[in-house]
Amino acid sequence: MKKNIFIIVIISISISVTLVSTWLSYRNAVRSSEDFLKAQALVIATSLENTIIKYGTNENIFSDIITGGRWQGIAFLALYDTGGLTILHSNRNLINKRIDRRLIQKTADTGDIQYSRTALGTGETVFLLDLPVQAKGSMMVLRVALHTYPSLGTVRQERLHLLSILVIILILSIITTFFLILSKKRQELERTLVEKEKLSVIGEMASVLAHEIRNPLGSIKGFAQYLKEQFTGRRQPDKGLSEKYIDVIVTE
Repeated sequence: MKKNIFIIVIISISISVTLVSTWLSYRNAVRSSEDFLKAQALVIATSLENTIIKYGTNENIFSDIITGGRWQGIAFLALYDTGGLTILHSNRNLINKRIDRRLIQKTADTGDIQYSRTALGTGETVFLLDLPVQAKGSMMVLRVALHTYPSLGTVRQERLHLLSILVIILILSIITTFFLILSKKRQELERTLVEKEKLSVIGEMASVLAHEIRNPLGSIKGFAQYLKEQFTGRRQPDKGLSEKYIDVIVTE
């Protein structure tokens, strides 16, 4: 029993350490992916800010950047005024369209860089950076949207690793449970065999004792019956023989 408990404790500790280590590795991968997206978006946004300051708000700037392949992983680029009007967009069909101001309100009101995520019409989730910039003599919001899939390669690997560990832990748990059930049944069987052996020994002892008791009881009964017949009969009992038989009875 103590051996089983020791094995269970060792397995539990090993599983816990492995699970915690894998989870931390997964969380680090997620954090690293997020940091990578922030750094990449900030580099692109800063470069675009300089381009806008230098060349103005030419409506072809963003579309040319994307088609030119200068940066990888860009979903779209946009420049909004503080009211939500689209000044520039990598999709030129969206220029002069108005978006919900609440989408850029925090950056427009505070002048702080904001990071977020949003779902496109295709269902893809993209990473967003909103950067306050000065263009046409007024505050505007530059938005850089990045595809998250390329940066999540390590996260996917770690997630797969975590799932693999969870599957292994589940299998080990099933095996351990099965082992414990078998061990418990084996112990119960051993206890049953021990009890049967005890009962067998007790039976043998009882048989020996019965034999040892039966013989003197037989002698006592036989001589007692003889003496009864002698003393209840009409003949005079043999005193010497009677004393001898009484001695046997006492001895037995």
